[in-house]
Amino acid sequence: MQIARAYPALIALVRALSDGDRLGLRRAARSIAEAVLDGARDRGAGPLVRSVIDLERRTESLTRLRPSRPGRSPQAVAAAARRLAAKVNA
Repeated sequence: MQIARAYPALIALVRALSDGDRLGLRRAARSIAEAVLDGARDRGAGPLVRSVIDLERRTESLTRLRPSRPGRSPQAVAAAARRLAAKVNA
């Protein structure tokens, strides 16, 4: 629904991209972002779900990094891609 609200801005974005208009590109992108965030609402039900408004009001920076997930290091991702490519090419 939010993307439908931003349809004119999407057209302006494509035109600015094809014309090489950097200022128009920036304006259209900002307009799309505002339209999407304006219509966004919290659809979660869990205790850890925060609304967009709550996140926008926070000014303090993050204090710790997100915990890493096993198997998602750059080396593991590259190895998985190589295995997939080898499987496809075989």
